Amino acid sequence: MNYAENLLARQDDGIAVTSAREGAYGPSEVEHVTWRDLRRRVGAIAASLRAVGVTPGDRVAGERASLSIRN
Repeated sequence: MNYAENLLARQDDGIAVTSAREGAYGPSEVEHVTWRDLRRRVGAIAASLRAVGVTPGDRVAGERASLSIRN
């Protein structure tokens, strides 16, 4: 099992990640992401990468990826 699989083994509604943005472009925003939702988001990104031909061993870089995985 790799690191990501270990990290995403939890699938409950506990808080996995909390992000906070300062209000440079509007009001400040705090977002809490549960383990269940984190797993769903990672799965959606993985499916999108597979759909465009990314295969195991490929390297992928992203900038500001969090903006593209909004609910």
